[in-house]
Amino acid sequence: SAFAADGGKSGIGQYMINILRRLPELAPEDQFVLFVNQGDRALFDFAHPRLEIHASPDWSAHPLVNIFWHLLRLPMLLQRHRCDLVFLPAGNRRLAWWYGVPSLGTVHDLSQLHIPQKYDPLRMFYVMRVLPRMMRRLTRVIAVSDSTRRDLESYAKVPGERIEIIPNGADLSRFFPRDREAAKTELSARMGLPRDFLLYIARLEHPGKNHVRLLEAFSRLQGLTQRPYKLVLVGGRWNGAEVIEAKVKELGLEKQVIFPGFVPNETL
Repeated sequence: SAFAADGGKSGIGQYMINILRRLPELAPEDQFVLFVNQGDRALFDFAHPRLEIHASPDWSAHPLVNIFWHLLRLPMLLQRHRCDLVFLPAGNRRLAWWYGVPSLGTVHDLSQLHIPQKYDPLRMFYVMRVLPRMMRRLTRVIAVSDSTRRDLESYAKVPGERIEIIPNGADLSRFFPRDREAAKTELSARMGLPRDFLLYIARLEHPGKNHVRLLEAFSRLQGLTQRPYKLVLVGGRWNGAEVIEAKVKELGLEKQVIFPGFVPNETL
């Protein structure tokens, strides 16, 4: 199930795309059925002969609707398509209570434990009270870090023997050393960026991505060095983006902080 992919514009979305693209090659004897909303279909249409895509209407991707889609519709689809296993690559966002087949889910983080009021009250109830119960019902759980594993054990009460830590990797066909000076020249010409800058890649979300603390640290750095640093905050606007922008003005950093917005993978 590849719902909650954020149109590919988030870390979890990129995780889904890269993992699901590689699964058919890693398991050459298996057939795959991918459940996704119609609007995100193009992200996962890898044209692989052993990958079948089942696209639901876009209204099914609405968070509240999609919660019930996973609870009621997904188990039916798994039976209809005679699936032997279900993989939930966004297990900290969407899960079901029962699947009828063995289940594997990736939990990227439980940041709601450490960031009070990260979401609105209804979503906080869901991620704090409902999702942890569903995490316990997964056959196996992938944690992307030891920190997430600890949270799964201590808060969600998932038995440690059912958790496997698999850190995120890097696509070395996209990310590899380039000619540094040529890259600086290209970014300067194409995006107007300075030749030297500090970079933070995260959607503009407050308080989830901790931009405010970063800006406070950057402001202190300005007073400790003679080097004219710039801070580039790459990412699309999300909930709370206005708080981040207001902090830039409060600290008088309008000329030092640059917001390029969301940028494509090629630019990253």
